[in-house]
Amino acid sequence: EIRRLLARSWALDATGRAAEGLPAANLAVERAEALGEPGTPLLAEARYSRGRLDRAVGRLADARRDLEAVVELAERVDDEALAIDGLRELLGVSLDEADRSASAAWMAVVRGKLLRFSDRDPRREAELHTLEGLLALHDERYDAAVAELGIALARLDELDDDEALSRAQVLLRLAMAQAGLGHDDEARQAFERAGELARREGMLPLQAQVLHELGSFHDQRGRADEAERALRSSLELRVGFDGPTAPVTIPTRTLLARLLAQRGELDEAYAMADAARRSLGPGVPAIRQAQVLTLLASFQRVHSDWEGALGSYRRAREAWSTLSAPDEVELAMLDASMADCLMMLGDPTAARTRYEGALQTLKVRVPDDDPLLVYPLLGLAHLLYEQGDRPGAVAQYRRALVIQRDVGDNPELSAVLRWELGRAVLEQDGVSPAERAEAVALLQAARQHFQGVGDSAMVTDIDAFTHDCGPRCSAEPEPPGPTQQQEQQ
Repeated sequence: EIRRLLARSWALDATGRAAEGLPAANLAVERAEALGEPGTPLLAEARYSRGRLDRAVGRLADARRDLEAVVELAERVDDEALAIDGLRELLGVSLDEADRSASAAWMAVVRGKLLRFSDRDPRREAELHTLEGLLALHDERYDAAVAELGIALARLDELDDDEALSRAQVLLRLAMAQAGLGHDDEARQAFERAGELARREGMLPLQAQVLHELGSFHDQRGRADEAERALRSSLELRVGFDGPTAPVTIPTRTLLARLLAQRGELDEAYAMADAARRSLGPGVPAIRQAQVLTLLASFQRVHSDWEGALGSYRRAREAWSTLSAPDEVELAMLDASMADCLMMLGDPTAARTRYEGALQTLKVRVPDDDPLLVYPLLGLAHLLYEQGDRPGAVAQYRRALVIQRDVGDNPELSAVLRWELGRAVLEQDGVSPAERAEAVALLQAARQHFQGVGDSAMVTDIDAFTHDCGPRCSAEPEPPGPTQQQEQQ
């Protein structure tokens, strides 16, 4: 009966219906465990099947537990082939979780095992080069990835058509590596070959993955229509065989939400991000949870749902904090985003604590001119301005503008900073003629930008301020008042 259950789970996995295969795999594990020590070989196979299925539907924590057990059980019964398969899947899980230290550790173990076979088994040699290429791809060592994957593909081409799945997977990774190098023609050819092979062999999960990566490739090249078509096709396939709330749909929904937002389709983007949120669960990697929640928060802000955005940012921060080595820069940027929400919700004290904490972290984690500093500096400057601390606000605005001016990649933000800094300077008492002239020049530059992009509201705001501030908004020094001698005369 266990063999029958395993055959069913494998068949459903092979046809892209991993979620349907899990009940059979669960039952196979239960029955094998009931056999005790004599059932160890079957238990290893059953947990391997369940681990693969869990990974396919995005439940990575569950997959990792099963696959670690597989390696231990396979070693106990001296099944070297199953141990290698378990290690290969564990490497894949660690890459899915973006856990570089775990990836390196699993790769070292599986490399040692594969090297013992690679000189006499072309399949194992191809597998070794595939894994080396996969690791290089995730580390963005694209030249090395192309070289390793090219060797793997050559070895697979020497074998029979039973290796169609492996060949299609290598072609997909090769396409991604070529895209990383900017070799677009080679990337397109590899994507087409991978997609054609996946369609011909009926490998629906791989077909969905190819479409997702193709959509990402088009998106990076600014081809929004092609990107949307590929991503929607990928999502349709995924929903068809995994269900609408399967975690495996999250990456495609997230990318589609960003794409729709860039095109101004904010309501549909929000709905797409919210659908990704509903797919979150305990088995979804912490990094993916944080990415989805941060994206959702950005749409909640657009809809002025500051309470909702604050909650999403908090959950994203909690997800990051569960990692063994959380990214302190990401945590700092989330603190700054939470500070924005706290400001809008009328809690400037808590907001200031978050802004200053974020800047303190970034001070030791990034260079002094890193563009990441601009966002929390601008937020803190706004807060100080609203509290009437003009000198404090001026200092933060000025520092943010210096960094942003050096980067030069966001004219809109630069114009906002010029406007905010110029206004804050001119609202101070005791401003020197040189400072006043600089501030007026900043206002004029900001006005010119907003007029050029047709932002009439900002032009009106600047004109109204200039009118109200009177002589202070003149670059010419104010005429001195009459001296005492002149008054007496």
